Amino acid sequence: MPKGFFIRMRDRLWGAGIPSVGNEALIRSIGAFFGSDLSAVRFRRDGILPYIVPFHYSAVVIGNNVNIRRGAELVLTNPRIMAEEMFHVVQWRQMGPIRMSITYVWHHLRRGYAGNPIERQAKQQADAFCAFLKAESRR
Repeated sequence: MPKGFFIRMRDRLWGAGIPSVGNEALIRSIGAFFGSDLSAVRFRRDGILPYIVPFHYSAVVIGNNVNIRRGAELVLTNPRIMAEEMFHVVQWRQMGPIRMSITYVWHHLRRGYAGNPIERQAKQQADAFCAFLKAESRR
């Protein structure tokens, strides 16, 4: 099969890459705060992945890919939401794909979104990053 076929299938599932929206400095700042190089993270939109996941999210993180639902582009510009999604990338790297997937689904089914420790940790880290930004802006 030609290479173009696989690219079209990837884009259909994952979504097409979103061009830079000028948030590279924010991503570098988040990466420095979390102690992780996030330069390999890719943002995608219009794939079917965020719609087939059985939970209704604005974005779904799989590895280094942040798959955004159409209409949820606030993810790209809001530091709080961006930090939360970037921390999910860090979690994927720390846990690996199998452990992350199983752990996330297990806790989600048992405790729901709000009680899922993976989501709670990401929200806590995003809050800490925003507190850091606020303190830095006061200097």
